[in-house]
Amino acid sequence: MKNSIKCSGWCPPVVIYIVLAVSSTIISLFATSRYDNMNNQGVNKVLYVIIHLSGISIWTWVLYWLCSNCYETTAWVVLLFPLLLFVALLIVALASGVFKKTVPIVSLQHDSLKNINNKYHLSQRLYI
Repeated sequence: MKNSIKCSGWCPPVVIYIVLAVSSTIISLFATSRYDNMNNQGVNKVLYVIIHLSGISIWTWVLYWLCSNCYETTAWVVLLFPLLLFVALLIVALASGVFKKTVPIVSLQHDSLKNINNKYHLSQRLYI
């Protein structure tokens, strides 16, 4: 018996990915055009677009395949995985205190360094 559920390949993750990927390519081209002209590297722009569009095509095909085989939840996970990974790493960094304001060792030993500095300058004045 044939599966009665018909899944469309153009589910929301595919459409969202295409919109974000194409808009990021266009924005990147406009944002880097000034620097490419300054460095005479406009030739690399064509190669960049070809590589970027081929990557977009591959990921679009993967998402389309997942959606057409009724794996829409998996397509959402694949689409949101970089965002989920970033949030997880940010939580780990915040929990470990990476962004905590650190006090330099010099300020903790300010009095002892001040005494050493005064002794050094005093000894230098004695030799002059």
